[in-house]
Amino acid sequence: MCKGGCINVNLSLEWMAQLKMLKVKIASIHLEGKALLWHQSYMKSCPLGQWPNWEKYREAILARFGKQPFDDPLSELMQLRQTGSVEHYQDEFDALVIRIEDLPVSHAISCFLSGLNSEIQNTVRMFKPKTLHEPYCLAKLQEATLASIARKKRILEKPLQAANPMHPTRPASTTSSSYNSFQRTITKPTQPSYFSQSTP
Repeated sequence: MCKGGCINVNLSLEWMAQLKMLKVKIASIHLEGKALLWHQSYMKSCPLGQWPNWEKYREAILARFGKQPFDDPLSELMQLRQTGSVEHYQDEFDALVIRIEDLPVSHAISCFLSGLNSEIQNTVRMFKPKTLHEPYCLAKLQEATLASIARKKRILEKPLQAANPMHPTRPASTTSSSYNSFQRTITKPTQPSYFSQSTP
């Protein structure tokens, strides 16, 4: 009886260990970006073909991405500014927002708008967004509009190369002396030879 009971306990413990390793596998499926790169690096430190224990894995991932003793994501969020594209700024903003508990939507919207470039921010504020999704979309739309205007402006500012027959352009390869000689030939036609001959 004792032998059978010990076998059951061992099977239960083994099954629980399998479940904990399964938790690691399930969690790894949902990782992406930096978290996925960290997971791949962590797995290289494990014995080949073996999945880590859930408790150790949880401790390792919290040490890498968890809240630090002096972590202040709200302060970082308020100081965040757009330095590249709207999409890049949005990624940085989202990474900070998810670390802040019970952040009011109105406060999050205000922080997002404050960090945008002024040429984008002013336009988005006009629409008075009520959800975070609205300023995300409006900011990208304004960014695309400004890019389109900039492209058209570059095209219009291209110098026109239209030729003017009344004022011919001096050839680039013509030297100053040869060009002046050419002009004298045009303005002072050659005198006919019979004018220079004496009358018999």
